[in-house]
Amino acid sequence: MLFRNAKEGSWRERLPSIFLDIARIILIAIGLAILFKLVWGTDVAGLFTALGVTSIVLGLALQGAIGSVVSGLLLLFEQPFRLGDYLDAGGTRGRVVEVNWRAVHIDTGNGIQIIPNASLAGSSFTNLSLGGRAFTVSTKVTFTTDDPPAEVVALLVGVASGLPSLYPKTTPVAVPLGGSDYELSFEVRGPGVEGEAFAMFRSRIWYAARRAGLGLDGDTTDAFVTPERTQEALRQISPLLHLTGDDSTALLPVVHLERYAAGETAAQGGVIPTSVQFILRGVATLGVPLADGGLLPAGRIEAGDYIGQTALTREPLSMSVVAATELAVLRMPVDVLDALVRTRPRLARELGEVIERRHRIARDALAAATPSELGTTRLAPSHSRGAR
Repeated sequence: MLFRNAKEGSWRERLPSIFLDIARIILIAIGLAILFKLVWGTDVAGLFTALGVTSIVLGLALQGAIGSVVSGLLLLFEQPFRLGDYLDAGGTRGRVVEVNWRAVHIDTGNGIQIIPNASLAGSSFTNLSLGGRAFTVSTKVTFTTDDPPAEVVALLVGVASGLPSLYPKTTPVAVPLGGSDYELSFEVRGPGVEGEAFAMFRSRIWYAARRAGLGLDGDTTDAFVTPERTQEALRQISPLLHLTGDDSTALLPVVHLERYAAGETAAQGGVIPTSVQFILRGVATLGVPLADGGLLPAGRIEAGDYIGQTALTREPLSMSVVAATELAVLRMPVDVLDALVRTRPRLARELGEVIERRHRIARDALAAATPSELGTTRLAPSHSRGAR
């Protein structure tokens, strides 16, 4: 227990090393006392008296170092934090990875910050892991003064609500700060995922702002959405819709290019879509919505397929569509597709077959799911079944 290396993941590995050091010293001291008494007949009492006087002298000489040791002991006995907790101590923020005789080691993500025990014991610090299971984070986001505040707030809340690290049954809050600044606050599953949550939010809000036509960071341009690219996208989907050259030219003003970040939901199951999205580039995963808010993996679709086909029949989508990679789509309003279908019976028949095939895939996925899969809260594209 005291002298061998602890197994990975065991309770001994989580025990602060200072406790083991103290136990070792006590055990060694007792062993030496017995050895000196029984083998050499030494006056152990006199020896300990001499050691006590020597300890006083050394203590006066090394009071600074001993102060750190005593401070470390007091911190451990009081237990204001444990190994694995996240601390904010005087601008140093990170996870406690070691507590020894002299200092506390904090992993800041950019290295190990070593804080002497005396410094930590003599100042205030915040244990971020003791504030409850949910951890509140906030960030400031800038748009343009021309963007309607209500639309910006709705966009921020919508993107933050889709983060996988969001704490269950919590709702993000976004408020205007005046001018072009907004503050977003949301709760995540602990301080350890704060950086990951912010990185994912920043990536997704970039795509979402451009789809909504809002000027994130004051930038209202989108080099991806150009007439040339839109025309090329129409040529790409022309065989799928049985279009001629004149048809593609007529559709140019009413269709729109969009992109989704990996992990974003491109279409929500259970909702009646108002447009159809034709996939130009990338891969998306199909998932059947479950009662707990999770998605049961059911298949994947890629370039040449489309999303939102039930817009024609005014039915809710049977499956959600989540981008597995960056997804580029061409969005077409349902009334435009309606007009195409009326003059193209073959297209209407093909769309009907796709709708029925997607319904069948959703039913088969639910029938083949195990009880543990039905309780899932995460979409796993690697377990997908063929959807085409």
